[in-house]
Amino acid sequence: GSFFTVKLFEIFSLLFLPLLAPPHGRHLWGGASSYFLHGLKKADRLAVLQAAKDANLKVIRIFITSTFAHSHGADCDAIPDLETQPGQWNDKILSQIDDLMLDAKNYGIKLIIAMHDRYALTHSQEAYVKKYGIKTYGESNNVNDASAFYTNKNAQADFDRRLVHILTHKNPHFNYRPWYELSEVIFSFEAQNEA
Repeated sequence: GSFFTVKLFEIFSLLFLPLLAPPHGRHLWGGASSYFLHGLKKADRLAVLQAAKDANLKVIRIFITSTFAHSHGADCDAIPDLETQPGQWNDKILSQIDDLMLDAKNYGIKLIIAMHDRYALTHSQEAYVKKYGIKTYGESNNVNDASAFYTNKNAQADFDRRLVHILTHKNPHFNYRPWYELSEVIFSFEAQNEA
């Protein structure tokens, strides 16, 4: 369950991060990826943030992508995709990330936010896959060709609207400021992971 996820993170941090200790007098910082940290139950999310702080991590990378309930054995709820169809928003995931931002700030950690998961184009039936007829692995003899997404001007315009929607989302925990202004808690944005 989620206890396993937290313990694995703690063990990794304790065993391997000391090997990265900087030479005397220099400062080093690092981070981790936890693509659905915002979907964990609050107690588990705080335990992960505490373990990250204890390991002197400064950033955690998350993804704005749908996730199944109990993904990877963690105690998390299902996270719906941001878009039910391109341009039709379900902001539940952004609200979860709003809460994570407040928690992360309290632990001295900033977020790297991947605004789309490239692998959603290969393994899911997300909005872009449906609209642009992208063949996923299960549909095409394990060959995925997402070029219909990357070369289509309409898809590019849809994706640009997604990025604007995310960047201008207002976090109620930070005086309703848009995310693009929250440098105290957001280290950076990625348009898409591994694209």
